[in-house]
Amino acid sequence: MTKKKNIASKLVLVLFVLTLISCCLLGSTFARYVSGGTGSASVGIAKWNIEEGSGSMDVTVSALSPSDDESMPDVSTARSNSSGKILVASLTNYGEVDAEVSFAVTGGKDYTLVAGSDFGSGMYWNGSEITGTPSKAEQVNKLFSVNLYYATTGDPAQAASMPSSSVSLKKNASVYLFVEVVWTSGDLWAGSVGVADAIDTWVGENVESLKTTIAWSATQSSEQP
Repeated sequence: MTKKKNIASKLVLVLFVLTLISCCLLGSTFARYVSGGTGSASVGIAKWNIEEGSGSMDVTVSALSPSDDESMPDVSTARSNSSGKILVASLTNYGEVDAEVSFAVTGGKDYTLVAGSDFGSGMYWNGSEITGTPSKAEQVNKLFSVNLYYATTGDPAQAASMPSSSVSLKKNASVYLFVEVVWTSGDLWAGSVGVADAIDTWVGENVESLKTTIAWSATQSSEQP
């Protein structure tokens, strides 16, 4: 009887050891995952914690104005003015693993207009004068482009263009996101310098700000030591 108990005890011990080994192997196998927010810490999984959470943010840029360069009849001449690089967000990796972070403009262009103003079907030259009100999709949206930049500090002078893929975010490091709105007058597409100037004037008098949406996500890029 004693001998059988000893055998049974040894079998239980062997099963326990094998269970521990399998847990270690599974922990290593499933340690890589994708997340954009605060993850949970558990055995075999590195803690994943990115400040702010994943998803999207709305960005509004105001005090926009067109270039003050003189209009030229040459349609190859583009006149543009920039808002400059504006700091809109920062993400900090407080986790135990490195991350790859990507940003992208996912929203359309929405505008805050002065009271009583609205977009029309389009501004055009009718042979004797410029008439109508600019259309949002075909005329006003073409004026503006939204560019993204990033840096490891909050200094816009150090900000570089956001790559199409992602940027690395080491443990305990931060990435700063900048947005730049460029207003390019419509000489290239309006077909008339007069119409382009009229659209610029209307937007300058009636549009108070531009808003768009920026989405971001983060993916683990290293293993816990």
